[in-house]
Amino acid sequence: MIEGMEKSGEEQFISRKPPGENDTYHLRAIEYLGYVERGKERFFIASAGFIRSSPFGRDTPPARGHSFMIVFRPDFTIAASSRVDISGCRMDGNRLIKGDEVVEDFDSRDIRVRHGGYAMLGGLPYFFSDKISDDQWQDDEFIEREAKAEEARKRKAEEEAQKR
Repeated sequence: MIEGMEKSGEEQFISRKPPGENDTYHLRAIEYLGYVERGKERFFIASAGFIRSSPFGRDTPPARGHSFMIVFRPDFTIAASSRVDISGCRMDGNRLIKGDEVVEDFDSRDIRVRHGGYAMLGGLPYFFSDKISDDQWQDDEFIEREAKAEEARKRKAEEEAQKR
């Protein structure tokens, strides 16, 4: 995962000491939370914390940190990321859990999420292949068909759950 972050070329995921500066930016920790799977698609979920040190020999500004949620493809390239603190979270199947609360259910195929991403996760982009493009979002007929299909999936899942 660390190698995938470094190879991404995204500056926010690369530890470094900027030339001519007295501070560093580096990975503090990465935590593998689990994976999500839908059909033939599988993605690995991790939390990564970075810290910017205070300048050498000075107390100000103080060291500062921030965290990201990172979604990796099976080849460990980055599929999606957002700057959000998900410390204390864990995966339970395809659900991200914090304590006893479901933060996000990645099984959901809500059309708003498929277009705009996961709002509760700092706007994490939707990473499954059935993502809705801006053009599709503007097509009322497409949205109506997708909404009906989602309702049918929900009914079927509820029926299957009642059989158990």
